[in-house]
Amino acid sequence: MTRIERLRNAMNWTQPRMAEWLGVTQATVSRLESGQAESGPISKLLDQLEARGPDSAVWPDGVPRPVSSLPSVPERRASQPNTDHPRGSEGPCPEAGSPASGPFIPEALAEAVS
Repeated sequence: MTRIERLRNAMNWTQPRMAEWLGVTQATVSRLESGQAESGPISKLLDQLEARGPDSAVWPDGVPRPVSSLPSVPERRASQPNTDHPRGSEGPCPEAGSPASGPFIPEALAEAVS
């Protein structure tokens, strides 16, 4: 049994969960469990998991963090306007040097609301 497989089993994690924590694909975890050599960043993360467990791991620079450690982004329904994106606003793109004046509202809808 490989180190990654032993650690994954000890944590009671699935391959997809281990992949998420490592910042790789499930296929990569499968290859590592089949005996493919660990890369440096993966080896460092597995060292941390082995020593301290997943919640207390110190992330070395340059190593991707697991998706679950990223700040959450609120879900947006399809019916909600995307005011964070230039296409969801009137006027030129703010990044082009001219600020947007607000969310785009089609004329027919604007007239119906007025």
